[in-house]
Amino acid sequence: MTKSFRALLFALCICLPSFAQQDKTLDSLRNAYRKNPSDVKTVGKLFELCRKSQPDSAASLAEAVIRRGSQTKDSSLIAIGYSFRGQISGDKGQSFQASKEYRIGLVFLRGRTDSLGLALQRNLFRNLGFSLSKEGKYREAELVLDSALQIAWTQNDTAAIINTTVVYGQVLKDESKYDQALKLLYSGLALAEKAKDEAGQARLLNNLANVYISQEKLSDALKLYTKSLEIKKRVGTKLDIANTYGNMGVCFYSMKNPDKALMYYDSSLTLKREVNDNRGIATTLHNIGLVLIDLGRYDSAEVRVNEALKLRRKIGDLAGVASSQQVLGQIYIETGRCREAITILKEASGSSLQLGALEVHEKTLLRLAEAYACTGEYSLAYDFMQQYRIVHDTSMAQANRKLSAEMQSKYESEQQEAEIRQLKKEKTLGEIQQLLQKDRDRQRNYFWIAAVIGSLLIVAFLILRARENQKSKDKLQNAYSVIEEKNKNITDSIVYAKRIQESILPDLNLFTNAVKDGFVFFKPKDIVSGDFWWLKHNRSSVFIAAADCTGHGVPGAFMSVMCSELLTQATEVMSNPQPEQLLSYTDKGIKRQLKQSNSAESAKDGMDIALVNYDRDNNILRFSGANRPLLHWRNGVVNIIKGQKTSLGGSDEKEFIGVEIAVQPGDMIYLFTDGYADQFGGPAKKKFKSSSLVKLLNEIGGLSGAQQLEKLQSVFAAWQGEEDQVDDVCVIGFRCY
Repeated sequence: MTKSFRALLFALCICLPSFAQQDKTLDSLRNAYRKNPSDVKTVGKLFELCRKSQPDSAASLAEAVIRRGSQTKDSSLIAIGYSFRGQISGDKGQSFQASKEYRIGLVFLRGRTDSLGLALQRNLFRNLGFSLSKEGKYREAELVLDSALQIAWTQNDTAAIINTTVVYGQVLKDESKYDQALKLLYSGLALAEKAKDEAGQARLLNNLANVYISQEKLSDALKLYTKSLEIKKRVGTKLDIANTYGNMGVCFYSMKNPDKALMYYDSSLTLKREVNDNRGIATTLHNIGLVLIDLGRYDSAEVRVNEALKLRRKIGDLAGVASSQQVLGQIYIETGRCREAITILKEASGSSLQLGALEVHEKTLLRLAEAYACTGEYSLAYDFMQQYRIVHDTSMAQANRKLSAEMQSKYESEQQEAEIRQLKKEKTLGEIQQLLQKDRDRQRNYFWIAAVIGSLLIVAFLILRARENQKSKDKLQNAYSVIEEKNKNITDSIVYAKRIQESILPDLNLFTNAVKDGFVFFKPKDIVSGDFWWLKHNRSSVFIAAADCTGHGVPGAFMSVMCSELLTQATEVMSNPQPEQLLSYTDKGIKRQLKQSNSAESAKDGMDIALVNYDRDNNILRFSGANRPLLHWRNGVVNIIKGQKTSLGGSDEKEFIGVEIAVQPGDMIYLFTDGYADQFGGPAKKKFKSSSLVKLLNEIGGLSGAQQLEKLQSVFAAWQGEEDQVDDVCVIGFRCY
């Protein structure tokens, strides 16, 4: 095999880092190609450069190679051209089309047993195996990769064995066959070390680390990435180093270390820009955006993800486009632009569904449910949540298909054993009956006949009794199964409702950015809650509320969604509103929505609430409360400002008043519902009481917000002990500037 052909085969390997020289410019490669279009080394290097930065040129090159092969009747060139086409389709997320192109390439190599033909078949098998795994056809992918590996061993080509092992290990990892993946990759690493192939060692170490990432063994993964990086800095290209930097960013992101994740992502991005790797640039920008979202830096995240989206559109990465659109939708939701989120998420949903990108489609449907909940269109939110549930169930079914098959096989085996035991039992009973009959024929002693008949009657009675008992057990089991299934369906629906309810709650990042030393202790009694907390802020001031709606669980959750929406509406329809005005608006809204009147049949549901407006520029706090107080802590002294003794909602007319408080830097403000104080527990199994809560807050007021939250949680848990939680809990605290 010529050196130039070896170089091309190396370039054909998908998903593997290229160690080809990159010192030639694209123009010089094009000139070399024009002079000799059959030079496979030039064709391979030119395709790889075009594939990264100019996908349209790469596609044209693939067609030109196929035409050249057809004109010269060179089956090798034709197969190479179809391999190029397969890689281009794979880059666009079109795995089915990629597999089709690789199969066509293999057709043109049918019957070839020369070393060149076998080597081409080997690489096409390798590419096809990877593509099939992306379609979810893991069993077929393993068979194809076995063929690729067998050819590589037959040719005694160490580099090809290592390259195929890298791909095979990745497929086994994606299939969650972690033990097999580790065994295969470590055997490849031993071979690479024996052959002193440092480039191969680096790739294998990188993929071993990927397996450990999937197993959440992050420290083990980081060690292998670091070792791989050391080797790549000696023998690899800028792109190789950039890819490992990116992997280390993923590792630190999984370790909840955003600063280091950003550092490695930035290093990766710099190198990828230098080599003009548009696909890698887009991936890294997308990942940086995810970290920035977690940090609450939505503006910066939006810039990065938009740049990734633009590049992915340019290179035709359709699956990547859908993924970036889904993340942009999340950013729009977090920043309150829910209509924009709906528009882009619908586009992402359509394209991900068309591509068969199930994971992206699943996340997109969930985001759409959140977006519609954000706009108050709860019916549409529920519809998309149901669609999400269907896709999620499908995804889980695919993931558990192998386990289900094993369980079915075990079940069938147990059934067969049961049938065999039953046949043996019937045979034994038949033999006993024959012996008894012979005994009756031989002996005419009525005593023994009566004894035998009596025994048979007892046996018959016991058998009938056992059958009746079994029927009763079956009925009970069936009834239990029906009840269990209904309970599961109800619970699943409530869990999905929880997701919708959570979407109305403020983002904690927005809260901690709007105030100093802020914390929220929010603990629903059931899956969904009648308590909620609410936030609305602008440049100079912030509204904060802790609210308790009638009931808890599902009824309370319905009320909380409605009341939260009414508070938000009030801030939008009023100019410069005060807390007491928001309460009046919400009070009227509850009456209107629930059609409350003086009649006995009228709903009596309502809401208790403590609501403040904190003017940060002037250090002025304005409070209004309905059956809930405000606690003002200053230098170890707590001042309790009581709310009005009335709830929002109901048939009576009421007028709410506001209280203005001059605050100082370092003061703590607390708002809370009655759930914490009403919790039973302690040695005497009594209520915690409001006085104990006030005393606790006075003791911890000088601590940081995080420390106060930890103390409130630990005290509550210790007091509750083994007792059931009696009500939803919400405690909010923040410090004045």
